[in-house]
Amino acid sequence: MKRRSDMKVFSSLSTFEFFKLIKIASWKDFSVEERIIEKSTEVKDLFLIYNGEAHVVSDNDKKVTLQDGAFMGEISFNSGKLATADIYCQPMTRMVCWDQKELKEFLKRNPNTKEHFNTIITQDLTKKLLG
Repeated sequence: MKRRSDMKVFSSLSTFEFFKLIKIASWKDFSVEERIIEKSTEVKDLFLIYNGEAHVVSDNDKKVTLQDGAFMGEISFNSGKLATADIYCQPMTRMVCWDQKELKEFLKRNPNTKEHFNTIITQDLTKKLLG
């Protein structure tokens, strides 16, 4: 199976769009088994795994392992609903993080980037659903 790190997540964005998007992001390191997202709570950030893994857990049953290039919080980002699962890091993981409210405002001001970004999120969700 091809690791997501071999794929170009932001290849549909121009260099300028990419730099603007990264400028409003922050970088965070998460410890082993640190919970990133808690089920049934508001998700304030949208996460992208830069290096590491995260485990999606629903009802104490590990469902999916996410690797480099995978988004987390994208369902909440699109729907505005609470988290549907717990997500834990394993091993130590570095992520790119966007405050969801700030990102939504940014995308409103940048419609071309918004169109590309929505496509990126849709592709990520599709890959997760299809395995």
